[in-house]
Amino acid sequence: MSTTQNDDTKEPDLQHSRHSSPSELVYLPLPLKCDYFKSALFYIRQYSKKADENTPENTGLFMKLDTQNLGILWLALFSVPDKGLVVRFIVDNQSICRDILDNLPELKAELKKAGYNEVVTSCLVQPNVRRCEDIDPAAANAEVIKSLIDWEV
Repeated sequence: MSTTQNDDTKEPDLQHSRHSSPSELVYLPLPLKCDYFKSALFYIRQYSKKADENTPENTGLFMKLDTQNLGILWLALFSVPDKGLVVRFIVDNQSICRDILDNLPELKAELKKAGYNEVVTSCLVQPNVRRCEDIDPAAANAEVIKSLIDWEV
């Protein structure tokens, strides 16, 4: 069972903000390093069938952080046309979600100061997330989902 808790703004429906035609999603690992989280993993989501679908609003950025105090923390960032930036935290338990929710107003204010007109933040409790597609609303409408970390070379 998962529980979504948003700040005071309703989170846009990310599934329906994408093109309605089914397509192929690819999750690409990004070769980024993070000084604070040595085991941090970064991924970008792209559509692979139609070039016109690879626009900024159809791209999602996913981060997996293994933190000392919060455990595994997933972050998903989406650009939604006419809605702005969506920042979604995914955590294992409700108490951590409450702690994050307490800090979301400050995060939202800082992102607005940085130039984002609209910012929607939320926290979702979803234990045992293993892959990006487990937390990506666009995955439900995809015909095929590929993750390069699942491929052997």
